Amino acid sequence: MLVMSNQARVRLASWDRFHTRNLIVVPELLGQSHIFTFDEREVNISLPGADMLPDEPGGDDTLGQRLSFSGWRLQDGQRQIRKVHVHNVDVTVCILGNATIPEEALTRPVKAPELFSEQQQKYLDKLLSEYGDISRRAFKLWIRTLRWKADNWRIGLPEVYGAETGWSTYLQVKDTQKAVWVGTQTFVVPGEKAVTPTIWDETWAALCSGQPSPIFYDLLYDAMAHLNRGDLQRTVLDAAIAAETYMRIIVRQGLPQGLDDSLQAYINDANIRQVVSKFFPERLDDQEKRRYKTIASKLHQMFDDRNDIAHSGYKEGLTTQYCQKVIDSVHMLLSLVPYRSTNS
Repeated sequence: MLVMSNQARVRLASWDRFHTRNLIVVPELLGQSHIFTFDEREVNISLPGADMLPDEPGGDDTLGQRLSFSGWRLQDGQRQIRKVHVHNVDVTVCILGNATIPEEALTRPVKAPELFSEQQQKYLDKLLSEYGDISRRAFKLWIRTLRWKADNWRIGLPEVYGAETGWSTYLQVKDTQKAVWVGTQTFVVPGEKAVTPTIWDETWAALCSGQPSPIFYDLLYDAMAHLNRGDLQRTVLDAAIAAETYMRIIVRQGLPQGLDDSLQAYINDANIRQVVSKFFPERLDDQEKRRYKTIASKLHQMFDDRNDIAHSGYKEGLTTQYCQKVIDSVHMLLSLVPYRSTNS
């Protein structure tokens, strides 16, 4: 039964907590926040504070830990943690305007429906839906921007494991299953790149200026993820699209103002071979051209492979080593000419 009570006018904010898989930061960033405007609302995304650090190394978010660390070094007799794994962040979004709620709700456990009128409950449920969506989208923008500025494709993405169980390949007698030989295993541990204060500040600047992660970097990071999963054809496809998108954007940004529409359309629609061999190199200075020459043939081969996959659905002979060279070549390509965002 609804009991009417005194009402209070308050400012509300939504709160969410999201996983941040593979996010590693230096300890001095703990407790820091990014405050920026998203969808005309103020958003605050904050890292857990140093008080959330466990006493011992190890652990993950499945144990309820928000932070963990895997090692340290001794300095002046004191344990110095060098890198911290951040398992989740808090996201708050300021809700526009004021809301009227029962004063008693400010001192009672969360969601006491008997205090709220039906109209108030519907209004608050509507806010939950609306601002929950804004919070999720703001977080996705933040994690993409941080991934870009850190140049670390793993940030925010879950680990993908193959079919291996940890057992090596055995040779055994067919009839008795007696093992007579066993192979060795090599475990590859990915390097841990920590987010530094410089990267943190660059991420905040990009968020505040409305500069999103360039699509060609998103595509390159997708290619890196595919390579990690062993999907070599998808690696080539996404890397090639990343390279072509970047080169066409750089060429287009270098076109003179007032260029004839038909000529501009011709350049925009030019075959990728012309872009790779002619239009893009014309945007480079002498030093950039020297760097570009070291990867130009690799780019041509990559586009040949991309066409084979797109036209026939399959490309024979792809190897992990070759695809890593493709990734490295495209990564170098994207660093040649600074990208100028249309939003900046």
